[in-house]
Amino acid sequence: MAAAARSAAPELRLEPSGEVWANREIDETIERDLSQAELLAAPVLSLARSGIFSPEIYYKDIALPFVRMLGALDITGVTSAGQHAQEKIAAHMEEAAERAGRYRALAERLERLATA
Repeated sequence: MAAAARSAAPELRLEPSGEVWANREIDETIERDLSQAELLAAPVLSLARSGIFSPEIYYKDIALPFVRMLGALDITGVTSAGQHAQEKIAAHMEEAAERAGRYRALAERLERLATA
């Protein structure tokens, strides 16, 4: 009876932070959600390339308000998987900001050339 109970118990895993995770599903859910987010980003990039909306609009009007609303970068006390997710979000936001800046500079340059 005791052996059956032990085999049915969830696997315990010690995180580097010292926290013990008894549920592997949390890590699997985070990984699945990140994969889905990457798939959802593909149409956004396609729309930006086609000129329907710009990288500047995506960053200022979509990504930045969404990340702020979620507070995704402000959450503390997360596990290593959560920290990894925050790092990926931060990297994406930095990349989006750089892309928006390059787009704005190019748009201004093209406007100056068109009016010259």
